[in-house]
Amino acid sequence: MTTNTILRRYQKRAVDLAYSKSCIVVLPTGTGKTLIAASTINRLFHSPEVTTPQKFLFLVPTCLLVSQQANAIRTETSLNTVEYMGGKAAPSNYDALVSTPGAFLALSTMNQDFALSKYRLIVFDEVHHVVKRHPYRKIARLIQGEFANKKNPPHILGLTASLTYAMSSEKILNNVRDLCNELGISGSDCIFSASTEELLADGYSGASHNSSTSTLNLSKIDNNINLEIPGKPHTSLDDFLKCVKQRRSPIHPLSLELMDVVRKTEIEIKTIDKEFSSPIGAHGKYGRVSEWGKYATSQSLCFKKNIELERLYSSLSHLYEAVRLIVNSRQVSLELSMSYLEFYGVFAESSMPKSTTKYLLKLFQIWKEYKPEFTRLSHLKEVILQQNVNFGTAFKCVIFVQQRLTSHIVDCYIKKDPDLKHMPSDVIYAATTPATALLSVSNSQSAERIKNFAAGKLQILCSTSVAEEGMDVPAANCVICFDNIQTPVALVQRRGRARQANSSFLVLDEREDRPVTDLLVAEKDQHDVISKISEAGIPDNTVRLIEAQKSRIRNARAILMKESDSPLAIVKLYAQKVAGEILEATKMEKG
Repeated sequence: MTTNTILRRYQKRAVDLAYSKSCIVVLPTGTGKTLIAASTINRLFHSPEVTTPQKFLFLVPTCLLVSQQANAIRTETSLNTVEYMGGKAAPSNYDALVSTPGAFLALSTMNQDFALSKYRLIVFDEVHHVVKRHPYRKIARLIQGEFANKKNPPHILGLTASLTYAMSSEKILNNVRDLCNELGISGSDCIFSASTEELLADGYSGASHNSSTSTLNLSKIDNNINLEIPGKPHTSLDDFLKCVKQRRSPIHPLSLELMDVVRKTEIEIKTIDKEFSSPIGAHGKYGRVSEWGKYATSQSLCFKKNIELERLYSSLSHLYEAVRLIVNSRQVSLELSMSYLEFYGVFAESSMPKSTTKYLLKLFQIWKEYKPEFTRLSHLKEVILQQNVNFGTAFKCVIFVQQRLTSHIVDCYIKKDPDLKHMPSDVIYAATTPATALLSVSNSQSAERIKNFAAGKLQILCSTSVAEEGMDVPAANCVICFDNIQTPVALVQRRGRARQANSSFLVLDEREDRPVTDLLVAEKDQHDVISKISEAGIPDNTVRLIEAQKSRIRNARAILMKESDSPLAIVKLYAQKVAGEILEATKMEKG
């Protein structure tokens, strides 16, 4: 039984492999990985060897992809395909279930009708998530645990355009090996790929062949307003507050002024609301910078009858969000913070406390003194206008940012700029967390905006990483990375969003320790590793495990040789080493 779409030769080879055994398909964006999965499902469903009804599970990492992939299966097969994202009654009477992993885990825990043993094939779309802390890994380990000593486990089919986040050849190989171990996949043909020549010969036209990758001139931007906060990402808030308290570098004078406005507003609130307690530096939920704005917004809603207090809390909420932009980006991104206050914050509101007006007028006056002539947003504008000239009325652009709130700021900048506002734009991101308490996007809104973009009603989409994975935007001919690219996976996925001939892939910022050139090298190294595995299988892991165990023993001996008056510390160390040994032994047994 075939799918409605005629398969290309490399797709037929992939389906033949996936039908016969568990495997991972690694192919560029736009090569039809979903079609391969649908065809495999269809072939297994109609297999003459099977006499009992078969069910199939198709896992996707985001809610936005659930409907897209379910519709693809419906289009290509006659199977009864249902969608599940949680929050509603469990589906019934289906052949194929398309679900997010978190929703499926919750469902299978409560209902044995959704036990993993019920499925003939389990598809992991964007399978690279298995190697990190993700619900995919939990499901993979449940499969391995349940079917460790049983015959006829479900087929596993992994789909991805990039297998690993690793940068070096050694780490790439280790990550790929770990990925296969987690999924219980082995053999020289456990990973399917196709050469560039084969793809092109079969009519593939994709981003890696049609788009030009450019890292644009970053030196024009004045980095005196974008200074790196010292420390690690998980300590960024503490590091920032410490610098503010000591009023020392690298905190910019404008950041200190912003924090002064925050403190003055808090003091003013405290004179009216005696029970107010600042979340800054607090412990627990509201001590997190992501919760400050929500807290202030909830307080403003509680004081609807006290207009002055309501306005003060509303202003404080916006000020908190401006600070969050600085902390979360780990750069003193003053331009974005000030743009947020201008576009969405207190200056955008007609009714603002007089005191706040006075504070902010001073703040914006200081901003005018420090604001460089050429900012990140003006750089973005320059690039958009140039690309619009290149593509004309056919111009369709996806702008990637790291934070949800940044996507709103960029979108608002485009809508307000006199030279850009004629290009319809909008925002998409995962609906699990809003940008702020007052700025959010639902899954249905994102889905509708993607449709409008494909139909030409929108020319620009401002998106977080949710648009990297699997989002079908065939009309895009330009991708702009407003923030830096963190991993080789993000590079491949983002570039894959622009698949038209002569498309542009433009990077406006890059990490000093991980420039785009290094990411491109890592991408090539990954292709080399996959080619070697395809020829000879996954190399034996014994040497690495032995070396890892020797290292643990050396470390334990070094610590135990030190004088220590804490028996508890020795017991803890022993437990850690034993746990590590058990984990490695388990992986050996599975591999």
